[in-house]
Amino acid sequence: MKDIVEMIYSYIQMAFFLSAPLAFLIWIVLGFKRKTDRKKEKDTTKTQLILCTIFIVVASPIAFFIGGMATDSADDSDPIGLMFLQGFSFIMAYPLFCLLVTITKWFVQRFRA
Repeated sequence: MKDIVEMIYSYIQMAFFLSAPLAFLIWIVLGFKRKTDRKKEKDTTKTQLILCTIFIVVASPIAFFIGGMATDSADDSDPIGLMFLQGFSFIMAYPLFCLLVTITKWFVQRFRA
């Protein structure tokens, strides 16, 4: 019975950790629709930009750790720098993509007539 409870708990954790960043990205993308209230839209974009930056700051140490662990493989045929970049980019790809989408949204709002 204890194993089933732990398994359900781990599924709930996994669902939360996978759905929270996806919901954040959907929230960013939904801001591209045309609205009449420009002030509220700009405030929302600033909030999203701040959250993306915090997301990157939080994910950076984890990415450096994963990148460092990727260099400690038994097969030394790949260059160490390439293995580090693969591990680092595996973790940082999503936060950087969120930041790129938010900055694009900010520029679209800024130069929209």
